[in-house]
Amino acid sequence: MGSQASGRPGGNPDLEQYQFKTDKEEPCSAKLTLRIAPSDFEKLKTLDNWQEKTRQAIKKLIAE
Repeated sequence: MGSQASGRPGGNPDLEQYQFKTDKEEPCSAKLTLRIAPSDFEKLKTLDNWQEKTRQAIKKLIAE
């Protein structure tokens, strides 16, 4: 815990203004870890919006 001098007493009244918001139907809050070849990961990261493309590929795989 911080000292009494750390932070603002009572918290931040504007906290909702700074919280993460999503326009997705269901928030992406679950985490997935997998191992791939480093060279494949480097290629993946060069794609525009690679995180969303990976999510969509996983959804497609699940729907099969």
